[in-house]
Amino acid sequence: MARFPLAALACLSLLTLSACSLTSSRPTTFAAGQNWLAQGYDGGQLTSAEVATGRFSTYDMDRSDVPAGSEKARVKVRSNLNPVMALRLLFPGGTPMLVQTVSTGQTDFLWNAGTAGVMYRCRVQTGDVNVTYISGDLVRVDQGREVPLGSCGVRRR
Repeated sequence: MARFPLAALACLSLLTLSACSLTSSRPTTFAAGQNWLAQGYDGGQLTSAEVATGRFSTYDMDRSDVPAGSEKARVKVRSNLNPVMALRLLFPGGTPMLVQTVSTGQTDFLWNAGTAGVMYRCRVQTGDVNVTYISGDLVRVDQGREVPLGSCGVRRR
C-alpha cells in the first residue's frame, strides 16, 4: 500500500473527524473573510490558487506519522473547509484548502494540480496578523509521493 503524506492524510482525515467547533482563538495571520493567492513554479510552469478563508472550524486530527497512544498522536487543526468539502480537493476544479496546525502555526495551502489525486502544497509558517506576504516550500503530492519543487509564496489579495 502506498504511503500517503501528512497533507493528503490531513485532507482525508477531516472527513472522519468527530469534534468540530468555530474557532475563537488567538489572532493569526489567516482570518475569516480573507483571500490569499498561493503560487509557485512546477518545471517552469506557474501554478497558483486563490484560497478564500471563509469561516474557520477547528478539528482534532490523528497524525499518521506518530504512534497511536502517544501524547502527540492527535493535533488540533483549523481549516477553511468543512470535512465534506475537503474531499473535493482531490479532484480537478475542487475548492483550495488551508489547514493550519494550531499549536505550531504551520499552515498548508492545498490545491488540485489538474489531475485527480495530484495536489500542490505550499507550506508556510504563520506570522504577525498584519503580514500580507509569506514565503514557504512548494511540494507536488502525486500518488503518495512528495516531490519538492522549491519555494512558493502566499499573498493577501
